[in-house]
Amino acid sequence: MNNLQNENESLDNNNIEEVKPFTMRKWFICMMIPTLVMLVLTLLVLKGSMYSEKESVVNYNETGDIDYKVYLKNNSFYSDEYLGKDMQYVASLIDKININYKFDMKSDAKLNYNYKYNIKADLLITDPNDNNKILYKKTNVLVDEKTNKATLNNFMIGDSVNIKYDEYNSYVNSFKKTYALSVKSKLIVTMEVTTEAKSKILKDDFNKVNKLSLAIPLSEQTVDIGIDTSTINNAGTLDKNYISQIKKPVVLVLGLIVGLLSLALLYISLYTLFSSRSKIDVYKTIIDKILKEYDRAIVTSKSIDSIKEEDHNVIKVENIDELLDAHDTTGQPILYSELIPNEVSCFMILDDKILYKLIIRRKQLEKEERKRINERNEYINSILEKFNWVSGIKNIFKKKDNAIEESNVDIENNKISENKDNIEE
Repeated sequence: MNNLQNENESLDNNNIEEVKPFTMRKWFICMMIPTLVMLVLTLLVLKGSMYSEKESVVNYNETGDIDYKVYLKNNSFYSDEYLGKDMQYVASLIDKININYKFDMKSDAKLNYNYKYNIKADLLITDPNDNNKILYKKTNVLVDEKTNKATLNNFMIGDSVNIKYDEYNSYVNSFKKTYALSVKSKLIVTMEVTTEAKSKILKDDFNKVNKLSLAIPLSEQTVDIGIDTSTINNAGTLDKNYISQIKKPVVLVLGLIVGLLSLALLYISLYTLFSSRSKIDVYKTIIDKILKEYDRAIVTSKSIDSIKEEDHNVIKVENIDELLDAHDTTGQPILYSELIPNEVSCFMILDDKILYKLIIRRKQLEKEERKRINERNEYINSILEKFNWVSGIKNIFKKKDNAIEESNVDIENNKISENKDNIEE
């Protein structure tokens, strides 16, 4: 087994530069701190690109009014075709009453309005001593319900109806005559407006019903009549939601880009942090794994040292899988022995004059591990090079590392010099 010892010594003589991975301290300074700074900057930029409207109100105002004209029958006393509002009228001269309704809704913000209205006439006959005691009621629909939808700041409703006074007056007279009653009567003509408003800026939907009513007295003995009207003049407020809107789109886009870059740096940092394993014994890990996974085929044997390789045809295999293929082909067990404790292990199959051999050396495994770490560090460096503001921080550590390496070289040279002097003595 002298060949094994010679190969192991040759590895000892190789001067392999040790490559150290980035330390935790470096990563926190080079990556985490700039990442956190960028995230904070992103939040500030996003906040600056938008404006928030705190909870406030939407003001609205509702107004409604009724105008009417009393048209007269042909007579020798009045030259006008009709009389205006707020006058006294002779009932026997009234031909019709033209009623005009007007409703206006205004708000200081655009809302999604859904509004509707109708006009009805209610004929009421009540007790002469108590108007709340209704003896008879009849409702006629003068204007069927009309609806509309719109998104705007205001809307207006206007409509009119004609009331044939004699028709309603005759109806009441007939009722009184039939039942021989002394009653009071009136005709109430009402426009009912239902307003609904919705919007994402509103905390709650707006719903309200308004009525514009006009009361016309009806009486058999009446010589003049008076007309009572109602008006609408309401002001109010609607609560708003707390909302945010874009103020500077360009700044918002730049903020999102900065945010994506910071998230990319955060990903790289976390990936490196969790993928970087703490220092482990590579040699022991691999040997233990082989012995555990393939224990069915492996036999520990101390007789390997006594095997003379020159008496066999030696076939060196590169990995355990090739040796397992040989085991399946020959049916011979895999012999295992640690030639140099904690340094070199040997796996072999002896089949007549053929010797299959796999040598696993600590130094070779550690060399491959250093190469893997070096490649990973180069990849990390290539990413860091893309961020100029990180380069300055990285160069500081690079200078420190160079100083440390130079110091280590001086120490090693001093040790070599001392050893040389000892040998000469």
